[in-house]
Amino acid sequence: MSDVQVIGMEAILKKLKVLPERIQKNVLAGAIRASAKVIADEAKRNVPIKYGGLRDSIGVKKASKPRVTKKTLLIYKVSPMTKNVTRRFKLADGTKWSIKGEVDGWYGHFVEFGTYAKLDHPLVKPRTGRLGKKRAKMVSQGYGVAAHPFMRPAYEKKGAESIRVVKSYMTKRIDKEIAKL
Repeated sequence: MSDVQVIGMEAILKKLKVLPERIQKNVLAGAIRASAKVIADEAKRNVPIKYGGLRDSIGVKKASKPRVTKKTLLIYKVSPMTKNVTRRFKLADGTKWSIKGEVDGWYGHFVEFGTYAKLDHPLVKPRTGRLGKKRAKMVSQGYGVAAHPFMRPAYEKKGAESIRVVKSYMTKRIDKEIAKL
């Protein structure tokens, strides 16, 4: 038997060792971001019209990693955040103008869960005296804002689609990464 020699095998093995790291950095991060964008777009559609600033502030952001996690863990969050935006308008006479500014969705949880006062909430101590009477009056008059969920329904409606987006994104990108080898 003669010895078989493959020329360039070391270079191929070296590229194969690099592929998982490249996939993690390039493909997986992009796939998770694309998946989160599907849910963010649906959440924007769910926000009531009167909360335009909140709608504009919803986005996808890479979250910082907790200390206890592995360094390979990728976390992206879909949430309202502070963003710089430019709003463009066109008047009836055809004049175009724009406004640059910052939108901040800090109040998103109030819209999602509502702010109605409740006397029987398990985390609220019952009050007595003047404050107790004031709170009881607020509850009886229906003070607060009704809940308008936009994040949870977005996840429930588009969760399966976001998984399909991950699969299709990774299929396309892995082929590109292998072609680069």
